[in-house]
Amino acid sequence: MKTYYAKIRLPDGSYQVTTIRASDNMAAKRLLEARYGAGRVVGIPTTKKFTETPLRRL
Repeated sequence: MKTYYAKIRLPDGSYQVTTIRASDNMAAKRLLEARYGAGRVVGIPTTKKFTETPLRRL
């Protein structure tokens, strides 16, 4: 079992990062969709943490 990170779209349109333990990323997505509802999981869960990246100046 690995820890996966995923972005969840909240009802107000904002996003929240959550974690879940699963055997693979598709199992993690299925578990998250069962918990938060279909269509709420943004992308595919990953084992890397999401970090805020600073905006680059052009």
